[in-house]
Amino acid sequence: MMAMREQDPSFRNRILGAAILFALVIVYTWGIFTVFTSQDKGGNDFLSRYMDWRALVLEGRNPYSDQVAEEIQVILMGRQATLPGDDQAGLIYPWYAVLVQLPFIFFPWPWARAMYMVFCQVCIVIGLGLTAHMLKWKLSPAAFALTSVWAILFYPEARGIILGQIVITEYLFGVLTVWLMHVRRDGWAGVCLVLATVKPTPVFLFVPFILLYALTRRRWRVIGASGVTLAALILVGFIILPTWLSDWLRQIARYPEYTVGQSPMWLLTNQATRLGDVWTWLLSAVCVGWMLWAWIVALRDREGAAFHWAMGVTFVVSDLIVYRSATTNYIFLLFPIYLIFAALAHAWPRAGVWLIVALQGIGLVGLWWLFVATVQGTQEQPIMFVPQVAVVGLALLLGQRWLIEHNRQAGVTL
Repeated sequence: MMAMREQDPSFRNRILGAAILFALVIVYTWGIFTVFTSQDKGGNDFLSRYMDWRALVLEGRNPYSDQVAEEIQVILMGRQATLPGDDQAGLIYPWYAVLVQLPFIFFPWPWARAMYMVFCQVCIVIGLGLTAHMLKWKLSPAAFALTSVWAILFYPEARGIILGQIVITEYLFGVLTVWLMHVRRDGWAGVCLVLATVKPTPVFLFVPFILLYALTRRRWRVIGASGVTLAALILVGFIILPTWLSDWLRQIARYPEYTVGQSPMWLLTNQATRLGDVWTWLLSAVCVGWMLWAWIVALRDREGAAFHWAMGVTFVVSDLIVYRSATTNYIFLLFPIYLIFAALAHAWPRAGVWLIVALQGIGLVGLWWLFVATVQGTQEQPIMFVPQVAVVGLALLLGQRWLIEHNRQAGVTL
């Protein structure tokens, strides 16, 4: 059987293609190392985790300890964090976040950063491919390549790549969760759902939505596998680091003391319009109500055509109301953005392609122009939190029937 496969021209072509792709990735990584990571001292988000995981895996130390945090502070700032507002560099992720970054800690820092930057880009490309498959969005090779480059260069994703944000790998596990549910691999979907919680804030509403959807569809393996996986990771964590849970919660409690920023909803009601906190709570409640209505629509739709629309609403609302947000978390808005692109491509097979390209260009140039126009030093300003989530949310609100009907006609079910 193996001999027959080796003689199959298509099999040989796939092997050759994979080898060429692997070689290109190696060359690309070397190029990023040579031109960028060996010269630049950035990547602070990944650097902090890199040091945390090396302390845990290679040195057997507690990555939640003040000693490890102080060592990271010296690397980041040249001194310990003693001034108000200094980044304390505490580990605010659960211990199992090490699993999605583990291979990189065994390499010297400039090489580790270069490889992780390439890995983040690969995650984005895979995310596009899997999402297009779910949405039955047929992309030509040229359209796939163009959209991949756009997604990598789009402001939230590009910023995440440069900083080395763990949310990009988390995004891939979120995509895998939904894709595996589409192809009826519910057990693995449950495993990926847990791995999509390595940074809890971007998915704090996505996880209950997935579990509720699985419950109403009686897809017990999603729920069972996620529960078993989470229990196993918690147990292993207590074996490796008995105090990890209390240490983690302590770092989370300290986090607001040295971080700045508010939810995008707060920025809209307190900085952009001066409406005040009452309107922050009122509009947040309206958004949550809209999300719950979207959940009801998705749960009542027996075909599952409303699932992706409701998931998009979930990510928009979570980004709007989460207490501490980051523009890098907006990578999850690729879910509804791709849904909109797929609907445009299906509705107008020719004109839709050019409309998508136009929207990509406007979004790419517009957000980067806004960043350059408002940045102070290297610090992005609060205005960067508003446009993308507002535009995507408005599109989902106004296009509800059209987007759901598009999925129904395209045969996108779950």
